[in-house]
Amino acid sequence: MSNRSLLSNPRLLATAALLRRMDRALLLALGAEPAAADALLASALVEPLGGGWYRLREEAASPGSGANQPSTALDLHTRAFQHLLQRLAVADQRSEADEDECFHHLDQLFFLLVPRGEWQTLARHAEAARAAGPRQTRHRQQLALYDGHLAISLQEYERASAILSALYDEPDLSPFLRTRALNALGQVHWYQARYDRALSCYQQVYALAKQAGLLYSQGGALRTRGGPLKQLDPPDEGER
Repeated sequence: MSNRSLLSNPRLLATAALLRRMDRALLLALGAEPAAADALLASALVEPLGGGWYRLREEAASPGSGANQPSTALDLHTRAFQHLLQRLAVADQRSEADEDECFHHLDQLFFLLVPRGEWQTLARHAEAARAAGPRQTRHRQQLALYDGHLAISLQEYERASAILSALYDEPDLSPFLRTRALNALGQVHWYQARYDRALSCYQQVYALAKQAGLLYSQGGALRTRGGPLKQLDPPDEGER
């Protein structure tokens, strides 16, 4: 199958574009035909990453495919997560890459499910991932972050604060997770009308994100700190 033929297969390219890394088994689990999957992985459209993993080259992505629509992305990330969970269950075959990709798709699901308020679905996924016995510290830390958010969703603010504070204090926490833990602590304070503490958290998030070059987290901190600022310094009557 030629590159031109593959480029005329928008569904396959849309699936591949949504994956940070892919291998043959994952593509098949997401609905690719075996011949099409083999042709894609043998083509110049992908970059080999070693260990049987590949990445779609940026120029091969199909921007009009609709793969990044929330409903499509939710379905694909869910199926990828579940497939990789099954691979982790085979103890003598599981790999570090399998665990990395499983938790990557779980985190993508977090960002898709939270705006929808689908906390029970997130809780089920997190519990399934925990039951798989993650071996990497950063993945156990990722689950702790979700525990904190789930406690916030239940208005269990003391428990959320304890979980997130302990996570934030871990010395080997990545900047990406540290800013997210601190942002969640800001939410704990916000929901309890502790606006000065919430503002302090969001300001620290911005500083940490700027230092680490996390542009998305910087933008989020700028947006969220506006709420506490309005509460601490409400506009005059003439400005409303």
